[in-house]
Amino acid sequence: MEWLEVRLLGGFQVLRDGDLVPQEAWQHRRGAELVKVLALAREHRLHREQVIEALWPELPYDAALANLHKAAHFARRAIGESDAMVVHGGRVALAPGALVKTDVERFEAEDDPALYSGELLPEDWYAEWASEARERLRLAYLRSSRARGRWEEVVAEEPADEEAHRSLMRRYADAGNRSVALRQFERLKAALAEVGLQPGAETLALHEKVSRGPAAVAPVPVRSPMVGRDSELAIARAAWRQASEGRGGVLMVSGEPGVGKTRLCEALLAEASSSSWSTMRGAAPEEEGPLPYAPIVEALDRLLDARPDLAFSLTSAAQGELARVTAASPAAADRSRAQGGPAKDLLERGAGVRASRRGARSGPPV
Repeated sequence: MEWLEVRLLGGFQVLRDGDLVPQEAWQHRRGAELVKVLALAREHRLHREQVIEALWPELPYDAALANLHKAAHFARRAIGESDAMVVHGGRVALAPGALVKTDVERFEAEDDPALYSGELLPEDWYAEWASEARERLRLAYLRSSRARGRWEEVVAEEPADEEAHRSLMRRYADAGNRSVALRQFERLKAALAEVGLQPGAETLALHEKVSRGPAAVAPVPVRSPMVGRDSELAIARAAWRQASEGRGGVLMVSGEPGVGKTRLCEALLAEASSSSWSTMRGAAPEEEGPLPYAPIVEALDRLLDARPDLAFSLTSAAQGELARVTAASPAAADRSRAQGGPAKDLLERGAGVRASRRGARSGPPV
């Protein structure tokens, strides 16, 4: 045997001169454990007392020494070489006459996260002799991934890493994917909540910046300046000011057909849009019939088509209710993908009927 390769990241494998030792060759766990311990050791050799302390600390010395010799025998038989495991002069060595290499050594030497193919020996998760090396390698992988900006991998390994989530949020927002950036924030919130924490000030500031985004403006026809409605416009503007101060409400405009109700509302929409406010507009044309919440659904459709990310500022419960009303909601899209087809909610079906008829309007909105 000229060389022996031991793979420890993501699972245990041994190759002898390039040929994989079949898993069924490791019928005796003690032989595999001895190879693993020595593969992790410097120069792949240890004093026999060190091996005994790692693998059989609870046994009397004589019984543990007998286990060591049995394990060495099982390892030689699995690898198929008489010198694959040598116990001599109080020391235990892995293939001392061959070149021994491991994926752990290569990863640590090259410091390349691409070489980290998984956590160290996941099948030996509860083995104390592997825990220190496992954590050392995991931290090295995270450090290397951060240095290279491989934030997806950092999040996969550390779901509550705020720096990684913020970096991904910035990346998505800079690419124009504001809704994806806000989804990333929601994933961070959920991960932090599992350990009883909340996002820090820097993360919250970034979330607010991403959430703000450009205004979504409802369509308003270009018209000449409105005249003769100064008092009504003053009332509408006062309600608008209250809303800007966090005291929202409802302003109802009523009157006989043709007195200018729509024109008044359009004037207010135009002023709000020019002031960088997001505006919504919906109508209930007679020919569409009594569809549930039709004006609200139409307004939400238009808003979420332009700014789907706004939905992520809502609570999970509110997002669920929004998904019942409009298929433009990101939550409705997620549910549709999960179901393998369009959402089945009654309100969403009504929204679909309304959308399909939109192009066939003939009468004025009422």
